[in-house]
Amino acid sequence: MRAVHRDVVADGVRLRVLEAGQGETLLLVHGLTASHDVWEHVVGEYAGRYHVVVPDLPGHGESAKPDAPYTTDFY
Repeated sequence: MRAVHRDVVADGVRLRVLEAGQGETLLLVHGLTASHDVWEHVVGEYAGRYHVVVPDLPGHGESAKPDAPYTTDFY
């Protein structure tokens, strides 16, 4: 499995994203105070069948930490 880290900009906020595999997209989202690292142990398993996309949400991990209200509406 070849995993690639890249930056994407969504609504003006830079997000760090891990991608691996091909096929139908499977989005893995971490919980509060975590990062994409919590999914690293399963990405390889899923990447054999799916295009796995694992972002660091804004304010987490390697993504930007904008001065914003970190509310449900923001996310």
